[in-house]
Amino acid sequence: MQRLEQKRTVPMVHAQLPLIEELQTEAWWTDVTLEMLETIRRQQHMNGF
Repeated sequence: MQRLEQKRTVPMVHAQLPLIEELQTEAWWTDVTLEMLETIRRQQHMNGF
C-alpha cells in the first residue's frame, strides 16, 4: 500500500487515498472481520484495482 501512496498523481490512486491510508493503521485491523475485508475487496474490484 505504501507504494500506492507514492502514486498520488494517478487519478484512481488519488481517489482512494483516504482508504489506502486508513488500511495502513493498526486501528483498522483491530477486530477486522471477514465481512469488512470482503467489502473492501468488492469496492476495489469495482474501482478497477
